[in-house]
Amino acid sequence: MSIGVSRASFVVCATALLFASAASGASILTPFNVIVSGNFSDACCDIRGGLAVGGNASLEPSMSIANYMLGESVTTFPGSATLIVAGTLTNGPAQLYNGNYYVHSGAVTNVGTGSSLSGLPTGFTFSSQFTTFDTDSSTILADIPTSTDAVSVNGSGQLQININNAGLNVIDLTSAQAATGDIDFVLGSGLSFATSTTASGNTWVVINIAGTSPTLNVNSGVEVNGTAVTYGDTAYQSADILYNFYQATGTVTLDGSIVGSVLAPYAAVSDTSGQQFDGSLIAASFTGDAEFHNLTFLGPTIYNPEPAPIACVGLGLIALACVRRRRRRA
Repeated sequence: MSIGVSRASFVVCATALLFASAASGASILTPFNVIVSGNFSDACCDIRGGLAVGGNASLEPSMSIANYMLGESVTTFPGSATLIVAGTLTNGPAQLYNGNYYVHSGAVTNVGTGSSLSGLPTGFTFSSQFTTFDTDSSTILADIPTSTDAVSVNGSGQLQININNAGLNVIDLTSAQAATGDIDFVLGSGLSFATSTTASGNTWVVINIAGTSPTLNVNSGVEVNGTAVTYGDTAYQSADILYNFYQATGTVTLDGSIVGSVLAPYAAVSDTSGQQFDGSLIAASFTGDAEFHNLTFLGPTIYNPEPAPIACVGLGLIALACVRRRRRRA
């Protein structure tokens, strides 16, 4: 993957643009646990945070939504709506625990303290949301891979990702590497991922995965320093990991339980392995039977970049436009 001179010239600007809000501890991408611009079909379990669907939604009939908010206020969602379905909702959720909702057609069986909205929240459109995600994906891609980190296949056949820096670590993977099977994140001395909602780590990882229809194979599990991650609502390290499928315009296949958020704004995402998804999903559509846990990508809670100079911001915006054009020609 080569972005040329534009990639090297505005890395600092791009980082400042994307991560400027990270010090607040709020998600830098979206408050929703899941947001798709098209259709969403999940034949399994709960979505522990918010759900926004730009097309039709088919849900497992007993599904609960927004029942594990991790201290988030519903006011961080547009119109305080934790459930948005712009098309038809079939097999509506058994319970919406927190927040308002908008469903164009179909019914929500039980609602907690929220109420039904008459239309999409004011100022919210899926086109504007995904224009932003497009920019986010390009910005992440523009960051130069961290030279002191390393990727290899270890003796157990895992994809071993050695992380050696506090703060931002950027990893580029080929589609073949992503399909290797399982991941062990090996953190260097003094480095850590988050261990609770209040105990933040000092390290976070963004992984750029190449390919128009790649597979992320973690069927046998994800480890951190050789210890298997315990999936679920307490897999707090997930909030420090982001997979950026910047090139995917076909189908992204997720094989196994996911630790970290997935940014695939142009892709149809498929996860039919009946596993857990610890993180946020941003995609063009989704089909699967995963349970989503509300561990949205927070970025660095300790990172506090200086405000980007005006000239730097201008250069960054120009370069972002170039990156998007070049990526789509690839």
